[in-house]
Amino acid sequence: MSPSLSLSEDQRDCLQEIVNVAMGQAGESLAQMLGQFVDLSIPKICLVERDGIRDALSELVEGDVVSATRQGFDGDRIHGDAITLYSQSCSSQLQSLLKQQGFEHSEVEGILKVSSILNEGIITGVGSQIEAVLTGGEVKLIAEAKSLEELLKQDDIPWEQALLVKINYGLEGLAAGCDLILLMPEPVIIALRNKLDELLEDL
Repeated sequence: MSPSLSLSEDQRDCLQEIVNVAMGQAGESLAQMLGQFVDLSIPKICLVERDGIRDALSELVEGDVVSATRQGFDGDRIHGDAITLYSQSCSSQLQSLLKQQGFEHSEVEGILKVSSILNEGIITGVGSQIEAVLTGGEVKLIAEAKSLEELLKQDDIPWEQALLVKINYGLEGLAAGCDLILLMPEPVIIALRNKLDELLEDL
């Protein structure tokens, strides 16, 4: 892996704090929609190579069978994908919670709705803090009850190396949660590092 793409400790800490704030905003929106307290994990940040993405996700994500959505985002030299992964138990529990709140959705529609809420909070929250207007595309279902291996076979990976940010959202009283993965490829890492350095200089 190219040393030029690595983050310094200060850059990593700064990015983690940015993601913490953004995921808090997203978690609050989800909690309001579901009427349920949302537990947030500490974001995990790492650099991954294309050949190692499967192993990286297997280590970070609980459960072998998942449903998944994908939403691209772009703006001010920052672009990437937000991929949200749901275990089978999480998908069904989310549907039950949505029905309790009066939303009559199929399981797939529920997943798309939750992904939209989480992605919007993360994408806009990160963008506002690094002073970049990030715009999300359409949220699409890319897997339904598939193994991670099947998911990755379906999904073309156009980059060699990428920055991976993993966020877990847990629901109070429920064993299941969902994982949101941000993937940003090589050119974006350099642009992001520059923005992080600008923020650090202002501290």
